[in-house]
Amino acid sequence: MRTLQPLTLAFLLTLSCVTGRAMDNQCEVPGTCAEQQQAQEVARLLSLFEESLAGKNLAEAEVLAKRIIELSISINGRESTASANALTLLAVVQHEQEQHLTAIQNFHAAISTLERVEGMLSPDLIRPLQGLGETELAIGEPGRARSTFLRAIHVSHVNDGPQNIHQIETLNSISEVDRRIGNYKDALETQKNVLAIHQRATRENPLGLVPALQHHAEWMRRLNLPNRERNTWSQMLEIQEKHLGKEDLALVPTLLAMGISVREPETVMKSGYLSGEFDGSAGEGLDDRFIVRAVKPDYYLRRAMEIAAGHPASDWQIETNTALRVGDYYSRMRRLVKARLAYTEAWNRLSGFPDGIRIRREELESPRPLTHRYLPEYFEDGQPVYQPEDESLFSRGSFSLLYDVSELGKTVNIRIAGAEPVGLKEIQELIVDRLGDRIHRPRMEGGEIVDTYDMEFVHEFFYRNTEGRQVSPESHQ
Repeated sequence: MRTLQPLTLAFLLTLSCVTGRAMDNQCEVPGTCAEQQQAQEVARLLSLFEESLAGKNLAEAEVLAKRIIELSISINGRESTASANALTLLAVVQHEQEQHLTAIQNFHAAISTLERVEGMLSPDLIRPLQGLGETELAIGEPGRARSTFLRAIHVSHVNDGPQNIHQIETLNSISEVDRRIGNYKDALETQKNVLAIHQRATRENPLGLVPALQHHAEWMRRLNLPNRERNTWSQMLEIQEKHLGKEDLALVPTLLAMGISVREPETVMKSGYLSGEFDGSAGEGLDDRFIVRAVKPDYYLRRAMEIAAGHPASDWQIETNTALRVGDYYSRMRRLVKARLAYTEAWNRLSGFPDGIRIRREELESPRPLTHRYLPEYFEDGQPVYQPEDESLFSRGSFSLLYDVSELGKTVNIRIAGAEPVGLKEIQELIVDRLGDRIHRPRMEGGEIVDTYDMEFVHEFFYRNTEGRQVSPESHQ
């Protein structure tokens, strides 16, 4: 679920100010200050609403939003910016609770009110348009969502110009739509535009570009463009080394990212780690042809470990997290000697004090999956179906599995502990095959990596057999 919380909190103050102006106007007449009390109550409720949303107490936030709507209408009338913004608050909370239809209705109501009160190009339209697009995307309407986001971009350009930085969230949403429908070229072009906007905004402050470069690199990973990803990390590292020095603690995350993004030619990473939900990848020809820094990952990972261990501002958490990330990378790469060394360093660092032992128990004393191949939720005639047209035609099923994790982190000895219904052999084989590809951070005991037995896994799914295909009565356990 793509959260709308940052969007909501950004205009709480706007709503409060609009309500406050209405209150001040009413109180110019002596003896008529009931509206002032109501406006003060709105301000109080907005503060409570923000706390509830931040604490994920969505039911309470919904109640508060409805009360804010009532008071906003009482003070300003239904046809007002404040009432429209209050409707948007409610719609956002409903989106977060996956009450998508009611959220869409309230977003539309807010948009219609703002169009009547402020016009078709009001900047206040951007917030509910963004929320509406996110909700349309959540219900599987990417075409509608894209049109909604494009309208928000148009309004933003009219009011703030084509290079304004406030449009970034909506541009990211458009990229997400394109990624989901497989339109990788347009998703890439949009992200290049996002980076260009940040570059213009930070011309006088090179270090200010670092967060934008990190964002861009992460998007290149989502689009499965490894050369573009590592070249972006390289640009980020160059800026940091120039302005902070080569031993600054801030370099550790960048060095880790540089090392992890460099993939050795003979090693194939699991696509579920690199890209989308369905093992998708970007088309040929979109990636950079050349790599700026053709250096092996060991160089960057070793530097990260040395800085984390030796910098005077570092601490046990930074050092441990660095060692774990290095160990996880080498585990995925099947370079097990280096993985073992990194995990042992993390174990030793955590073993000397109570908080460390607690984290050691969580991080190293039980296996942790490092790669995940997508496990389909819907099957038709034993084959995965990613977007069924009619979910009501499918029946529910589940597999309960047991498996072991070897000291090498591999998933081995998979067996079916239960199946409902029995006889879905093709589905069973696919689940077992994909689970078998999973790589784990292995378990440690007494500072040594050991085997782990009888791990449990349950996969629930929906299946449909068309006419002429029957579920076999045979159990494949």
